[in-house]
Amino acid sequence: MSVRPVAAIGALTLLLIGSIFYVQARDDDKLEYEHRNLVLDASQITALHAQTGAGKLRIVGVEGQQNITVEADIHRYDEVEPELKLVMEDGHASFIARFNESASWWHDSPYIDVVLTVPANLALSVKDGSGPIAIKRMSGDMEISDGSGSLHIDGGNNLVIRDGSGSIELRHINGNIALKDGSGSITIRDCGGDVKIADGSGSIEVNQIAGAVTINNGSGSINVTRAKSLNIVESGSGSVNYRDIEGEVSVN
Repeated sequence: MSVRPVAAIGALTLLLIGSIFYVQARDDDKLEYEHRNLVLDASQITALHAQTGAGKLRIVGVEGQQNITVEADIHRYDEVEPELKLVMEDGHASFIARFNESASWWHDSPYIDVVLTVPANLALSVKDGSGPIAIKRMSGDMEISDGSGSLHIDGGNNLVIRDGSGSIELRHINGNIALKDGSGSITIRDCGGDVKIADGSGSIEVNQIAGAVTINNGSGSINVTRAKSLNIVESGSGSVNYRDIEGEVSVN
């Protein structure tokens, strides 16, 4: 009568050992590091279209620069190859840095940290998956579509931003700002045009705006200082504070 329990225990032991070995084998998988450089002549280019996946993205504008340079820090598994390219297409520069978005990963997902150095007057169109974005010293128009992660822009002309989640900080923008945000704090300072914000949740702080400020807010505090006019279409939940508004103020 004791044979069956022993056999069962033995089978269970073998099963557990097999399971433990399987997990440990997967634990041995580590992300490997690789660095790559890309360069493209930008003397005849007026715009850059960038598509990036997971990882940090930094774009730096340089006055008078005649090329686009890429410094890519790739963190990947040995058998996983990234899509990384910088080419000219239809008169604009096209940059892609990403992995297969449909794949699933047992442990840490692979990612690419990118630094782009570009002519300061280029127009930018950026579609990013996840990770922080920092853009500085640009003077052209920008259109940014971001999934998640913080967004910091210092310098630029007209901005159109669609953001999922993460904090947003915009400074020294010469033109208009149109921002649609899901969640996360928003800080805008020193803008030469109008500011339009449609926000789901998170605090909003707007300061030193030459044009009109329009806000549609779901939840979170609103603080506006020094603007030509202020129209809060929907204040949602949260405190509303404003001062030094030159013209009309409307709060709903």
